[in-house]
Amino acid sequence: MKAKKSPAKTITFGVIVLVLIVLTILLTAINPFADISQTLFCKSCHIMRCEIDSLKNSRHKDVLCLSCHSKPGALGFIAETLEGMQNGIAYFFKSYEEPIVATVTNESCLTCHKEIQEGLHINNAIRVSHKEFLSVGYKCADCHNTVAHGDSIAQPNLPHMDKCTGCHNNEDAPTTCSICHVKRMKREIRALGPWAITHGPTWERTHGMGNLTTCIICHETEKCAKCHTEMPHPESWPYVHGEKAKSVTKEDKCAGCHVESFCDDCHRVEMPHPQKFLPEHPDIVKKDGDKICYNCHIKGDCKLCHEKHIHPGLTPSEIER
Repeated sequence: MKAKKSPAKTITFGVIVLVLIVLTILLTAINPFADISQTLFCKSCHIMRCEIDSLKNSRHKDVLCLSCHSKPGALGFIAETLEGMQNGIAYFFKSYEEPIVATVTNESCLTCHKEIQEGLHINNAIRVSHKEFLSVGYKCADCHNTVAHGDSIAQPNLPHMDKCTGCHNNEDAPTTCSICHVKRMKREIRALGPWAITHGPTWERTHGMGNLTTCIICHETEKCAKCHTEMPHPESWPYVHGEKAKSVTKEDKCAGCHVESFCDDCHRVEMPHPQKFLPEHPDIVKKDGDKICYNCHIKGDCKLCHEKHIHPGLTPSEIER
């Protein structure tokens, strides 16, 4: 059974909402496009100060908030004004979620950036045509949601290569580098976003931590093979990597890419097994149980010795001795 709301609380809430609506109407009546659309109006909520401060240092510092955060035209302004009232109520009652996220439509961007729809544009050594992106439903904010508010954006969307490879896969679009890359990009730019680890200063140790299926978009597999076995590892790798680990040279072993704990998390014993492992492994099983064996072995592997290769006449206690 739901508790009934107090009549006094209901009346108070209604009065507050009515006052906010009246104030908004008065503000917009004095100058419909001046007050609620001003950056100062948005800054009146202290929770927006980071966004406002970052806006001051961006190329959009002279653009009003509602120029981006409402659809063009009178109807867009009215809709955003009504939403502004809802935001005011949410702020008053602390009923909003953080981080605060505001959308920007393509229509708003194209009001000022119509030229972006035509021809090729070059920036940071990348040649790009935006017409194709727009035609398949991409939003400008999918790659450029930090242009006005920079580091204050909780979930930044930047034009990273990982996004490009979704289409540039030699099926939907070609992978020829020169189509988009005018010249070699600076390492500090390549090391932004998702590639900060794989292409950063320590890339030799960390480049395998990214999406390995994207490596071959830029790098020939022969270059990987100079240091690695088959990369990315095939699906059968967990079953065959033991023999591979024993056959490669010391420099090319697992530790070339993986830290020791990466192997230990699965194996939990010295790998490859040392010569003394066979006579000592019963003590390991007694201590840690046989589950660690089954990370690599099937139960039949144990039975080959412990059940089939038992000398006639020996009891289990004698076998242990």
